[in-house]
Amino acid sequence: MSVPAWVGTVAQRYAQCFPKTPAWRTIGREAEFPVVRSDNGDWADVHWLLQTILEQGSDTMKAEKEQGPKRRSFRQERLVKVTDESTGTQWTAEVGGGTVEVITGPCQNLHELKEKHENGVQTLLRAAHSMGPSQRVLGIGMQPFSPPTRELVIDRQRYLAMFEALGSDNWSWFAVTASDQIHIDAHRDELVVGLNAANAIAPIVAAVCGNSPVSSGKRAPHGAIAGRDAALLNLERYGFPDHLGFGPKHHWPLSSVEDWVQSASSLTYLLRPSEKQAGKSKSVELRPPPRSPPCRPFSDFVTGDGASLIKTEDDLWEEFKNHERYVWHAARPRWEQGTVEYRAACQQPHSTDQLDHMVPSALSLGCSESAEEIWELFSDTDVGGWPSLAYWYRAAIVNGLNGTGMGPTMQDGELLLVKVLRLIEDGLKKRGAGEEVYMEPVWTRVHAGENPGQILRSHYEATKRYDRAAALIEHAEVTV
Repeated sequence: MSVPAWVGTVAQRYAQCFPKTPAWRTIGREAEFPVVRSDNGDWADVHWLLQTILEQGSDTMKAEKEQGPKRRSFRQERLVKVTDESTGTQWTAEVGGGTVEVITGPCQNLHELKEKHENGVQTLLRAAHSMGPSQRVLGIGMQPFSPPTRELVIDRQRYLAMFEALGSDNWSWFAVTASDQIHIDAHRDELVVGLNAANAIAPIVAAVCGNSPVSSGKRAPHGAIAGRDAALLNLERYGFPDHLGFGPKHHWPLSSVEDWVQSASSLTYLLRPSEKQAGKSKSVELRPPPRSPPCRPFSDFVTGDGASLIKTEDDLWEEFKNHERYVWHAARPRWEQGTVEYRAACQQPHSTDQLDHMVPSALSLGCSESAEEIWELFSDTDVGGWPSLAYWYRAAIVNGLNGTGMGPTMQDGELLLVKVLRLIEDGLKKRGAGEEVYMEPVWTRVHAGENPGQILRSHYEATKRYDRAAALIEHAEVTV
């Protein structure tokens, strides 16, 4: 079937952003953490935490500040990022005022990633514990006691504009969630298969890594173990592609880069630079395109009112980049870095001398190395196709490693989940760097039938109500 000319133009340019020749895969990590007050469990303002990191650091620490929106009666500069130029590690404020992100990489292997990540987290912990009242960094996927409200969203122009574009009920959840996002190098010829495999394992990642069962002090939405994902199940641009069953127009699974462009373009165009500021840096004011809310796809913008704004191929490319950055599938390509970003994991427990926090990194890297074999397995008729994976994704979010969360059983009597995990482990072994050691916590969870969220919920609900805040903080506190 032929595709519109503009789709082909974007797809060609998109593919050229990825290297053609396979190379040794490097790994990067964007690890988000909820930060809470130690005295009551409420969210803690991470801007002060970043300031403390800067003050406690060496001369290699550099700050990035940002001014509040011009519409405010006062304009206060806020610290939004600290970078250690000697290591490349960054600490940033995310959508939520109580969420801090530790960014490390690219690294040559999982051992290097572990060391650099833990060093970055230790810097964060030193600053958090020195605050008054002291703050606690949690290894879970959601603020446990502070509800998703507008107050929690950082006062940045594009974040505030998102309330209009996406709706308050959806966008507020982004202020309380915390994921562990893994970037893995990808090359051009494997991109399509790699994206299919990376999204197909989303049910497995949710089952193994679900870790956000408590929200606003009670069970997360839908009683889910991975409440971070359950809260946004009605948002089609988030999580497993086509998890709402919108049908073939979304082009999943993919057969070409053109399919990716068309799939992304079927989603609502949320934000673009205002016309007078188009072409400047990403700090310019962003607004929903004309007539965009509540459900105007990017493809309609390109062929409709937006056509008059798109005079060259460069204009088209800029518009698509503005749009695609706000597609949050379980795995998505990142043209600027030449990677596939795995997004399906809640933040994991971080305990001294334990490997649990490396599980999302191991699953992501192993999947990238064994993408062809994994996608071939998912293509087996026993699996039931893409709609069956969407059903499993929802079940894994709610149940974790229990019941239907474990997924289908194949004809030979073995769980599909186990077969895929074995292929992921094989992918790590093929690299010859001993990285398969990071699969040990995965097998422990599977054999026990419990992921971190299931354990946390059992512990939380077994505690007397007046002790629950202290008990959860003690259980989930990061201690690496």
